[in-house]
Amino acid sequence: MKKYLTTLFAFLIFAFAGNTQTADSARVIEHNPNHKKFGNMHRGNERRSFEMKDMNFSDSQKEQMKNIRSQYRNKMNLLDQDKALSPEDLETKKNELRKEQKEKFESTLTPEQKEKLVQRKQQHQTERKTKAHNGISGMKSRLELTDAQVSQLQTDQKTFKAKAKAIKEDNSSTADQKKEQLMQLRKTREESVKNILSAEQWKKRGEMKQNRPGRVKARTIEKS
Repeated sequence: MKKYLTTLFAFLIFAFAGNTQTADSARVIEHNPNHKKFGNMHRGNERRSFEMKDMNFSDSQKEQMKNIRSQYRNKMNLLDQDKALSPEDLETKKNELRKEQKEKFESTLTPEQKEKLVQRKQQHQTERKTKAHNGISGMKSRLELTDAQVSQLQTDQKTFKAKAKAIKEDNSSTADQKKEQLMQLRKTREESVKNILSAEQWKKRGEMKQNRPGRVKARTIEKS
């Protein structure tokens, strides 16, 4: 229970904030139809809706969460503006602030709500693993992959996840450094996948990615 709660409260913070800021995000995209974060925002909002569904927060809880979130953002902004801090000290203070915020959010929840969040998180993780497995299985039929290619892609996927996890858990790197490292890791993985697939398979994979639900919805907004 404790293991899941250490990450759940951080998620809850952004989940609640995400639900209250969806309209603002939509306005950003309305003014900038080429907003590249549309797909991520769309998937993020769907995930938040799933996690927050039927939590039955009281008006008092909602107000407390809103205030905690506001205070957190203000403190984070002040830290980012403090040029006297080294990157290491900045990251340390941000981690302390995140811990403080999680504790504050924990105090707003009932035992039943905490348990429900744990169950939702576990369900979400299980669905993600199933989706990842079905992803390669689905690619096998759509791209007509050989068994050797499937094996290579599965190995590549495991390597990518292990490296991504190591980057995220590296306390010696700042958030910006981790972001850059993860972006580079994704580029490296794309090159690896490209080398595994044939030219025709790679082209077809690109077309499949463009036709995913999130991408299709983004293009529809651009045309409207």
